Amino acid sequence: MKKEQFINFTNPILYILLGILLIAAPSGTLKVIAIIIGVILAVLGISNVIAYCSHRTDALAPKNSLVLGIIQIVLSIIIFACMKSVISVMPFILGLLIVINGVREFMDAPDAFQIEKKKGWMVILFAVINVILGIVMMANPFSTAVVLVRAVGIGLCISGVMDLVTSITLPEKK
Repeated sequence: MKKEQFINFTNPILYILLGILLIAAPSGTLKVIAIIIGVILAVLGISNVIAYCSHRTDALAPKNSLVLGIIQIVLSIIIFACMKSVISVMPFILGLLIVINGVREFMDAPDAFQIEKKKGWMVILFAVINVILGIVMMANPFSTAVVLVRAVGIGLCISGVMDLVTSITLPEKK
C-alpha cells in the first residue's frame, strides 16, 4: 500500500474511532485527548530543543528547532495549566477540521467528475455535508457540553465513513 493510500484510509478510520470514543465517554475522552496532546507537544518540544543544542555548530542543523521546541513546550504547559479551557475549545477545533476536510473534498470533485459524473456528485454531496456538520459543531447550538461532544463524535463518524467511501470510489492519482 502506497503512503497516500495509507493516509487516505488511516485518517477516516481515526475519525471513526475518535467519534466512537466521544459518543461512548464524552467528558473523559476530551480530557484524555488534551493530556495526550500536551504530552506529545512536551516530548516534541524537548526533542527539538535537544536537537538544536546538539547540532548548533552543524551547518545543516534545523535553525527553527529551538523556536519550534520552545513554542511546543509553552503550548504543552498551557494545555496542562488551562485544561478546562482547552477542553472547551476542542469541539470547535474538531468542527473546524471537519469543515477543512469538506473543503478538501470539494477540491477533489473535478477529478471525480472526470472519472464518472455520478461519483463527482457524490463527492460534492459528501463535501457539503461535511462543511454543514463542521459549521454546526463550530456554532455550538447545544445546551450541554456532553451533547455537543456526542454530536461531534457522530459528525466524526459520519465524516470518516464518507471519507472512506470517497477513498474507495476514487482511484488513486498517478
